[in-house]
Amino acid sequence: MTDRSVPSGYVRDDAGLVAVLRAESWERPAADDVGVDLAAVDYVARLVDPEIPFHMNVVVTHVASSAPIEEASSLVIAAAYEQHPGALVIGCDSWIWAPFPARCIRFSYPAGDLSIVVTRWVFATGRHQIHLVASRSAEQYVLSDEFFNAIATSLIFSEAA
Repeated sequence: MTDRSVPSGYVRDDAGLVAVLRAESWERPAADDVGVDLAAVDYVARLVDPEIPFHMNVVVTHVASSAPIEEASSLVIAAAYEQHPGALVIGCDSWIWAPFPARCIRFSYPAGDLSIVVTRWVFATGRHQIHLVASRSAEQYVLSDEFFNAIATSLIFSEAA
């Protein structure tokens, strides 16, 4: 992986095929603290604040695939509707700040009294589909969107990607 400078207050974590920039205030939770199947996940980080009902989080996953970005992003959109009843796709845009074809897909879904907004960046490397997923409540969206975009633009891809 190519080395890039790390801003003060951040660390760079290895997430398998990518290196992820993480704010020092964010934690790397233990397997039993996370409500996701960690066998399918390369990386998880979250901000824990007892004052906030939803903990913003970042997840990285990958699958071996040579599928083009169009197919990869279509699968993400279909999965959003399947996994989250009531999901609403907000947008699907090209992501030009990556060395591979990529898309930024945003959707929201209801979760109890909250609306959760998910931004999923999908990178089609020719060998893998790498997913960076940022989740937060709708109330946290405006304050966190620039932060999550900075994480996505600062990814460092390994040669194996």
